[in-house]
Amino acid sequence: MDKVLIAICGKSATGKDTVARQLLRALVQKYLPVHFVVSDTTRMQRRNEKDGTDYHFVSKLTFLEKLSAGKYIESTEFNNNFYGISTDEFKDGFNIAVVDPNGIKHLMDSELFNYTIPVFLELNWPSRLKRAKERENQWSFEYIRRMFADFKDFLGFKTWLKHNSKVAPIIIKQTNSNNGLESSLLAVNEILKRLNEMGKL
Repeated sequence: MDKVLIAICGKSATGKDTVARQLLRALVQKYLPVHFVVSDTTRMQRRNEKDGTDYHFVSKLTFLEKLSAGKYIESTEFNNNFYGISTDEFKDGFNIAVVDPNGIKHLMDSELFNYTIPVFLELNWPSRLKRAKERENQWSFEYIRRMFADFKDFLGFKTWLKHNSKVAPIIIKQTNSNNGLESSLLAVNEILKRLNEMGKL
């Protein structure tokens, strides 16, 4: 059975996790083999997070041992914490991963998959700010920091993606008129349409 990677990428508050969850549900309802890819991290587990669902929370020693053994297909360090996607995470069938631009570049170069389908979610910054405030119930310095980091990380990314992806990327431009759930359902329909065109459904 083919290994198909659906790599979902977008700036903060574009609905990446919501799209991933809705897509997982849609593929399960079609009785297709699907797996949600969970990253390892060495940072502390937050109160609302579940080990194995949000992240695999591991010690720095465990992470560095796996890194030395070549067990991470991509990894990064942020605020003295490590993040990485283990090669053991990928299964036969559909693999859904939420990644950043650096992650998607590494994954696209991997020979682990028969097909890698990049999905890039776009949403203007006023709508992203509104979503973030509704989600977190307040303005936070952390979110403002992420907005500035996004500007740097995603600079020129869409153009790069169009020219370097072996499979035409799915670029979904969301509008102000769509709420988060409506936008995610529209995005999922676009992904399912592409999978159907590729003969994977």
